[in-house]
Amino acid sequence: MKLDGVFILAAGLGKRLLPLTLVRPKPCIPVLGHSPLKRWADFLRRINPGRVVLNTHRLPEQIQSEWQSAVPDNWRCSFSHEPEILDTAGGLREGLRQMPGGGTVLVLNGDVIAAPPLEALFNTHCEHGALCTAWVNPGHPPKTVTWDKHRRVVSFQDFTGGKAVFCGIYLVEREILNFIPDTGAYPMIPALEAANAKHKVQVYVHESPDWCDMGSIERYWNLHADEASRKRWVVGGSTKNHAG
Repeated sequence: MKLDGVFILAAGLGKRLLPLTLVRPKPCIPVLGHSPLKRWADFLRRINPGRVVLNTHRLPEQIQSEWQSAVPDNWRCSFSHEPEILDTAGGLREGLRQMPGGGTVLVLNGDVIAAPPLEALFNTHCEHGALCTAWVNPGHPPKTVTWDKHRRVVSFQDFTGGKAVFCGIYLVEREILNFIPDTGAYPMIPALEAANAKHKVQVYVHESPDWCDMGSIERYWNLHADEASRKRWVVGGSTKNHAG
């Protein structure tokens, strides 16, 4: 598996996780002792990424410190700071400017805790020659993604007939920049839907209980309760058991 690099979205405002995010950015808030950023650092050790770029907005020094303390010294890491938040596609656009090359990039949501099926995702992406291949999980709400018999996306925003949640983890080619404005904030979903009219935007369907978007206080506490009750948590891209 050959990636040009990894881009981690870490510039969110964290409004839904207030008041915890008053003092820490969401990707740095620990769950059972491990923040999402440290979990992603552990996960990425298995592929030894050539370059990693993280975007920042609020409390950028904490993002930088959390990440740099978790990765080997020989990784090429940089930070794309956004004085004004650029949303998901705008952030990716600026991050890619720090990532020379023309190959495939792995995009990770910095406030997601998960064990993504990376090898299968990559194989699917290459097999279909896709512009983007997104992991979707039919085992979690909100289910807003639909696709056809060839696993090509029909919609990311079907709020009545959706079959899976978009996990915020995907592989993408540089041609996505053709569907993102050159400046300013822009979200990723409209960019992907515009791209899908001309290129292949595929899904890789994989049901997993080990996925959580820390999008709210309720989800955050429920994640603790769920993981503690099962006596396991996701560390380093795998589910490890804990004999309590």
